[in-house]
Amino acid sequence: MNPRRLDVESWRDSLLTVTSELDTRLGGAPSSNILGDKRRTIYSIISRNGDKFASDEFLRMFDFPAPRSTSAKRGTSIVPQQYLFMMNSPFMIARAKALAVKLQQDTSDTATKIERAYRVLYNRTPSEKEKEIGLAFLAGQNADKPKFEQYAQILMSAHEFMYVE
Repeated sequence: MNPRRLDVESWRDSLLTVTSELDTRLGGAPSSNILGDKRRTIYSIISRNGDKFASDEFLRMFDFPAPRSTSAKRGTSIVPQQYLFMMNSPFMIARAKALAVKLQQDTSDTATKIERAYRVLYNRTPSEKEKEIGLAFLAGQNADKPKFEQYAQILMSAHEFMYVE
């Protein structure tokens, strides 16, 4: 099977799932704040014009079809705005913080944290090279942001997390 990119709804729900934040409660009122709410994406409000809610802009950035027309198949694009969102959005930063907290709960050993991150995100163990790169990154100095949160954000933004193989 050729790799296939997750649709935006599945990708967002996966981000919330791996951080143990997804609200799986069924039914209820829809949400107009897709980036602040932790409910499944299916419960987000969208505008038929595509310009009324925060969810409209977010979903369109990741190839959600226009609600005012029919679409036989979703288009797939890779544009810089998607990667800028993954690098800079408060939504992704919050997910990285939550994942970092989750992964650091049981151990202080950096190599073990890296292995746990790969198991949680990719359902596999890291290769020796991946572990070496992770250890080198986490050993670096940065006063602006905790390193493990940055590392978690990098791993969640990787193609391997966004694609089904």
